[in-house]
Amino acid sequence: MIVKASAWSIAGSLIEKVLLLVAYVIVTRQVDKIEFGLLVLVLLFTELLAYVAGMGISQNIIRAEKLGDDFMTSNKHFNRLVAAALTGVMLLILAPGAYYFHSAELAKLTLIMAFYPALPALASFYMAIMRRDMRFKELAIRTAGISLLSGLTGILLALAGAGVYALIAAKYAYSIADWWILKKLTKFISVGRVDRQHLRETWDTGWKLSSAQVFNYSSSRVYELFITTLFGPVYLAVLDVGRKFITTFFRMSLTPLNNVALPYLSRAKDPIAAYFAFVRVIAALVVPVAAIMGSLSVPLTLVFFGEKWAESAVVGQIISFGVVVQVLTWHLNSLMVKYGRSGLVLNLQIAAFVVLVVFGAIGALLKLQFHEFVALLVSGTYVAAFLKVITLKFYMDFPLSKFCLAFVESLLIFGFNFIVSTYLWKLIVLQVSIDRLGYFLDGMLQLTLCTVLTLVLYLPYLIHLYKRFRNNSSDSMIKHS
Repeated sequence: MIVKASAWSIAGSLIEKVLLLVAYVIVTRQVDKIEFGLLVLVLLFTELLAYVAGMGISQNIIRAEKLGDDFMTSNKHFNRLVAAALTGVMLLILAPGAYYFHSAELAKLTLIMAFYPALPALASFYMAIMRRDMRFKELAIRTAGISLLSGLTGILLALAGAGVYALIAAKYAYSIADWWILKKLTKFISVGRVDRQHLRETWDTGWKLSSAQVFNYSSSRVYELFITTLFGPVYLAVLDVGRKFITTFFRMSLTPLNNVALPYLSRAKDPIAAYFAFVRVIAALVVPVAAIMGSLSVPLTLVFFGEKWAESAVVGQIISFGVVVQVLTWHLNSLMVKYGRSGLVLNLQIAAFVVLVVFGAIGALLKLQFHEFVALLVSGTYVAAFLKVITLKFYMDFPLSKFCLAFVESLLIFGFNFIVSTYLWKLIVLQVSIDRLGYFLDGMLQLTLCTVLTLVLYLPYLIHLYKRFRNNSSDSMIKHS
């Protein structure tokens, strides 16, 4: 069941991410670095507010033993209030602030995106109902449909020369269609009354989880915070382009599994054992691809984005090293929520944020160069991850030794694929030089050949892992109905 649910969740996001990546590549070739940097900055605002939008509503619906009419109506009412508040923040605080502290162009982009955070917020209520019922196939089909709409909108506008507005239009097209389709799929109608007790319970849990999400997002965005402050919007664009392939891959693989992790762990007899079975399989599939992307970051950047973004190439190599520990800790919040430890989620996210800020401050004091600074922040993610795991050892009896074994396994998988793909790339460039298809197609052929050969050499271990997973199927840990 967990394998099918995961497969549907990943499949649902694949079309969206690929098409938006195409639009992204076209736009980066059209606009200058400063204009693209301002767009990235505005998207940071909207993504931050999108994390606030959850307010624990999804978790409440998924974990609830029974969905009463008053409970659902109260959560729906709370959801609308949050969406309205997000729009108010964009219009009344962020847009004027962007004009005062930076420029009219940044304020203009902020105003255009003012209504965007409210749309995912409204959709999250209906998404929670679908996730609770584990209707991942329907979610995947719906994602494929709206992804085609969104992706084609972005690509066509980008080809028409719309620049950064092509990406903005694509995001709006996706969110509007998403909200409308989810509403039709759930067919939810409020028939209860708004109960203050339910609102209070939602708030008591929600502010902790949303705050934790904000700190989690802030931890991942410490890079942008320091890069923008120390190096300016141009290097923010360089950073974003440099890690685009890695982050897109994460959003196609790890992020969709957020929809699966909590329902899966909530039904497990031994949630911690289920967690390790879950993340070790994910690591075996995600880490090798991320390692190959990191190894081939320079040719990937030059082939797709062009010489203008050559400085971004090294960023991809550096960022890829973070995957070793990220895949093992990505879903720890779901495990803590399963045990009702929302307060611990918040405290650990604050701690992780503080660790990365300290590392960033050290880099600023040492006046490190751009790439050195990025490498220092990646090392900070390792420290933050192990701090989180050690804390869980004391509060939830989390098996530290088992985590360390999983970490070593992930590290070896990364090292093998990174080294092999690096060697094969050098060999292929020397031996397979076609010079007939043009720079882009030649580069694509060489990259594809290198990736396939590396994964073929990795395949025996993957087969071994599959046999082990089948013999110790996590389905045996699922409660029988």
